[in-house]
Amino acid sequence: MEKRSPRIGCHRRFGSKVVRSLHWEKGELCDRLSLLPELCHSLLPPTPVFSNFISLKQSHHSLIGRLNLPYRTFERYLKQVVETLHVTSLQGLIIALDEFEKIEELIETGKIPPDFMGFLRGLVQMSNKIAFAFAGLHTLEEMTADYFQPFFASVIPIHVGFQNRAATRQILANPDPEFLLDYTPESLDLIYDLTAGQPYLVQLVGFQLVRRYNDQVFEQGRPRNHVFTVEDVEAVVNDPEFFKRGRYYFDGVWGQAARGAALQQTILRAIAPHPQGLSLDAIAQSLTTNCQNLQATIKNLQRHDVVRETDGRIRIIVELFRRWVEQR
Repeated sequence: MEKRSPRIGCHRRFGSKVVRSLHWEKGELCDRLSLLPELCHSLLPPTPVFSNFISLKQSHHSLIGRLNLPYRTFERYLKQVVETLHVTSLQGLIIALDEFEKIEELIETGKIPPDFMGFLRGLVQMSNKIAFAFAGLHTLEEMTADYFQPFFASVIPIHVGFQNRAATRQILANPDPEFLLDYTPESLDLIYDLTAGQPYLVQLVGFQLVRRYNDQVFEQGRPRNHVFTVEDVEAVVNDPEFFKRGRYYFDGVWGQAARGAALQQTILRAIAPHPQGLSLDAIAQSLTTNCQNLQATIKNLQRHDVVRETDGRIRIIVELFRRWVEQR
């Protein structure tokens, strides 16, 4: 039976959290991929440890020959890792690549050859003690380049969506046994209604609530209840600074819409003033440009957890993102 690795499709600002949950650090991956320096430099941001490691490794003349044969050298290295696993407490190895789409950029700019995907597929099939996790915003079906074809039968796509209401309540109210602050049930419901359980935004709202509490109690010396209320949540999300602090998420989703199917941003602008959404006909009528592929464009937005169809109406899933688009 052919061994298959997971391909994790993640919403914006979520993929990195999934990869980190696999107990993998960027420096460790760079160490593993030190013999593929161009890939490492492009996939991962430079860090002092990584930069020093690469420069140190490349300064050794004994590695020059191996650097000229990166595929064979790295494959040999992985085989050695597998052979030594039995002397450790580890039962296997997970190699995780976040922002998997970057590989396509590297190939298109000529930094790595197109046959790299075939090489990577060979690594995936190498051993049942090694698993690869590829996290990104796109499915392989959306990546149209021919060199991704070998991966279609080699990975198991796993869609990573938002947290449900119960999980959102749990992570906010009980993040740690020593967490002394609490929430009213109504405030937890409001946070879920505003975020739809989007992990980055849930974390941001919780962080801003605690920050506001600390400022009131410790900086201003104002006594207050240790339980967050609906009023506290509204004060946080209505602060103009909130959207600035969450710009990585909001700009990320908006930018992704610009790079996707045509008119995605136009459609979002049309829907944004309507919290309950619009029908497909209403959206079509609101567009000044004829969109022959309106349904396909909306399906693309649905696939990326930006909009959802409910009772025949298309609406933006995350209320905070809807507000952000409306204010643009």
